[in-house]
Amino acid sequence: AGSDRLDLQGLWLIFRRRLRVFFYTFIIIFDIAALLAVWLPVRYTSTAVVILNSGEAPVAPSTQTQKPDVLSSSSDVETEMAIITSRDIASKVVDYLHLEDDPDMRGMLSHEGMLGALARKLGLADPKVPGPLSPSDRARLRELVIARIVSNLDVERVSSAYAFSVGYTDTNPIRATAIANATAHIYTDDQIRLKQQQN
Repeated sequence: AGSDRLDLQGLWLIFRRRLRVFFYTFIIIFDIAALLAVWLPVRYTSTAVVILNSGEAPVAPSTQTQKPDVLSSSSDVETEMAIITSRDIASKVVDYLHLEDDPDMRGMLSHEGMLGALARKLGLADPKVPGPLSPSDRARLRELVIARIVSNLDVERVSSAYAFSVGYTDTNPIRATAIANATAHIYTDDQIRLKQQQN
């Protein structure tokens, strides 16, 4: 029992000697967590569903868009999923929603760095007012926006049905919904137009 008491006293003395280290460590971890909570934006995912088989019942997380022709195999669905995640569809979404004029998208051209963006988010710096873009900047922004759409797009097969969900994740819930729905809409219109041309 005496040795146990000595061990406890020794541990208490060690803790008291290192109390300042523990305190500063806690403060640093708390500050980092607070900065991350401010810096990391909340992300929202919106989903639309494209139904490829007209005989299937509607599948809903959000919006249903139906393609009239019936696909013959699972590989056909995989092919359609590759089409909807292509840069061609993404570029049409950019034009359809005029995303090159979106202030958040234009922020991708900013050279202010992480500290500048954090200062604006905390209200320590004046908000940037987007000005006119040069042709080269607009072309570069367009490529950046297309790449962002492709990277934030998530297309998945819906169970065993001839359908797939089109999910888009963004910091703005309204923009996430608009891009998910526009992607499904543009894909469906393209496929209907292609079918009409073939006939």
